[in-house]
Amino acid sequence: TTIINDDPNPSISIEDTTIDEDTGSMVFTIRRDGLTELESTAVATPTSGSATSGSDFTAAPAGVSIPPGGDSKTTTYTVAVVTDAIYEADEALTVTLGPVGGGVVPGDISAIGTITNDDSPPTLTIGDVTVSESAAIATFTVTRTGETAFSTEVDVSTSSGTAAGDDDYLDIDNTVSIPPGGTTGMASVDVEIVSDGRVESLETFEITLSNPTNATISDGDAVGSIIDDDTAGIVITGGDDLFVLEGGDADTFSIVLTSDPTHTVTINVANTQGQIAISPTQLTFSSANWDKPQTVSVTGKEDDIDEDDPHTDRIELSSSSTDPLYDGYPPVSYT
Repeated sequence: TTIINDDPNPSISIEDTTIDEDTGSMVFTIRRDGLTELESTAVATPTSGSATSGSDFTAAPAGVSIPPGGDSKTTTYTVAVVTDAIYEADEALTVTLGPVGGGVVPGDISAIGTITNDDSPPTLTIGDVTVSESAAIATFTVTRTGETAFSTEVDVSTSSGTAAGDDDYLDIDNTVSIPPGGTTGMASVDVEIVSDGRVESLETFEITLSNPTNATISDGDAVGSIIDDDTAGIVITGGDDLFVLEGGDADTFSIVLTSDPTHTVTINVANTQGQIAISPTQLTFSSANWDKPQTVSVTGKEDDIDEDDPHTDRIELSSSSTDPLYDGYPPVSYT
């Protein structure tokens, strides 16, 4: 007597799984559903997705089997996960069953294995910078620390301290980007320094990081220090090399300041022996014209007196101002 089986074939399937990257192994559960007196078999084959074989996981096709007995039984297939220190998106691979044997029919024979990133995002810092006022540019460095698969962006802006925006430096408000790759990355931020010609103490401004993308801020505040390079002074050109004839053409010399005064500076020009005429006898400098030379003319007076040839006069210059750097600036005299 032959008994013909009328029971449905059992099915075989594989289940999705999700693990943290640092777990080390990804275990897929393979299930046979339905009674059978036969050993159920299949070949499990891994395929790269956003997770890449060799760099994110290591596994090879392998045969699996489930012994007979019971309404449902399981076995497992293991994929070794590579742990790294890269901040990245969750990644996935696929494991497929086939061919199947032992009288089973395919159920859900494809499963997704998801590797959840367990690495912290990189950190961002910005360092202090000190420059001379004549440097023109202060270059700050934004540093990314930590490996990442993403481009990192952060907003950078300046704010006044003892240095005033637009007067001592030019304010910025922009975004910098650091590409992925390596354990560290850097981006430069340039701030233009204004040379104002004014004698002043050390001045500072602040530069701040905000709104990071794919990173966190570890130290987002830096100080820019501007060292003044100006010195209060009076420059006289040609004053010690004057030669004129009595009643003849004039000779000239010029006067200019070396720095922007805080208040008006008056230069008085006089002579002591009455042999020459000077014009003008008073010069005024301010923030508007401190760096523009002013000319003084000197002519010899015709006096009809028989004198030694040549004879001399003495020119004396003195200054006054409510700017203490220029008030009573050391007098200058020429013969």
